[in-house]
Amino acid sequence: MLKQVPFRQAPASLKAANGGSFKSIPTRVAVFLLVLTAPLQAGTVVEWFASDWAGANSSWESRTGKQTLFYDTYKGSAPLLSEDTLDGAVIKTAVFSGKDFLTTPLEQTDRPWAGISEFSITVVFRSKTPPAGATTDLNAFHDFKGMVGFEVGGLNSGDFGIGIWNDGTKTGAVAAGAGLPVDVGISAGALNDDAWHTVTFTAARQEKDTFALSVYADGRLVRTETRIPDTSGQNATALANQSFSVGTIRGGGNAPFTGSIAAIRLDTTPLSAADIATMHRTYLGLKK
Repeated sequence: MLKQVPFRQAPASLKAANGGSFKSIPTRVAVFLLVLTAPLQAGTVVEWFASDWAGANSSWESRTGKQTLFYDTYKGSAPLLSEDTLDGAVIKTAVFSGKDFLTTPLEQTDRPWAGISEFSITVVFRSKTPPAGATTDLNAFHDFKGMVGFEVGGLNSGDFGIGIWNDGTKTGAVAAGAGLPVDVGISAGALNDDAWHTVTFTAARQEKDTFALSVYADGRLVRTETRIPDTSGQNATALANQSFSVGTIRGGGNAPFTGSIAAIRLDTTPLSAADIATMHRTYLGLKK
C-alpha cells in the first residue's frame, strides 16, 4: 500500500528562480505506461499506477517510494481520476483533457534517471488526441503532442519524449525520441485510435558513444535506430538532470495530448524483448 503524499504547490521562490518556468510548460496530456508484470528489475526507479493515486488534489507517488508527480495551480490543472475497462478488467486511469499536466519536483536534485546512458520507459495509454496536421520532423520529438518527457533545448542534449507525431496521416502516429547521442525519433505506428496500448522505448549504449534506440508497440519490436556522434560538437552520452512531465514534454513546443494513463514505468536498463512482451500481455499487471 502506498503512502499518499499531500498535494503541494510549487513554492513562489521556485517560480521566481525559474523565471516563471511553469508558464513555459504547455499543458498537455500524457498516457504512458511501463509494463509491470515482467519481474521488477534492479534498475526499476519509477512505477506510477493510477490505482495508487487519490486524485486531483493529491500527489501521485511511485511504488518505488521516492518519485512524486504533482501539479501546480500557477498554470494548468490536474487530470481526473476515473475508471475504464481494459480487456474486460476494470482499471483506474488518469484522464487528461488536453489542458492538464503533472511534473516531477523542480527542486529535486537526486533524480535517478540523471546521468544514465541506458533506460527503458513504458506507457500504458489510450489516446484520443485530435487529428494531426501536416507532416512534421520525426526527429524533432520535442514537438510531439507530448505524453511524457522533457526538452533541454538545443540539439543532442540528453532529453527524451513520447507523444503523437504528425506523420501526414489523418490520425497521426505515436512516436518516441531522445537526444542520445544525437536527436532521433522513431514511430511506433498508428496507435492514436482510442484503444488501450503499451509503448516501450529503450536506449542501449554500445561501443564508445554509439546508441541503439528501439520502440516496441504492444510488446512487439517496431524499429531500432543506431546512432553515432555527429560533427555538431555536442553529443550527449547520458540523460540530463532535469524534471520531466506527464501530459506534456516539459520545455517542448508541443500541442496538447488527450487521453488516459493507467501507469508508467522507468528502468535504468534496456529491458529484454521477452520482458517487454510479458509486460504487454498483462499491461503492467493491470490485466490478470
